[in-house]
Amino acid sequence: MNKINISPMKEVTVARVESESGPSGAKKAFDLLESKMDGLRGRKMYGVFYPQKNEYFACVKLDDQFSDDMGLKKALFQVENMLGKG
Repeated sequence: MNKINISPMKEVTVARVESESGPSGAKKAFDLLESKMDGLRGRKMYGVFYPQKNEYFACVKLDDQFSDDMGLKKALFQVENMLGKG
């Protein structure tokens, strides 16, 4: 049986764009986020959904290599680190 191994949660600082219409607006939010970036190579992207409020955010990780928030709001999220199938 295939299982996905998940490591403990870690905190990640991101720049984010909020969807105007919850998860149904995810593509538009990611399009706006990507339009502000110089390129996608090496970037970690996340979709964050809060179902109780129907809030969806398109996010890109900020770190030592990519620290420019591009004038977007920043947030700190906890994410699970997928290690692959085993």
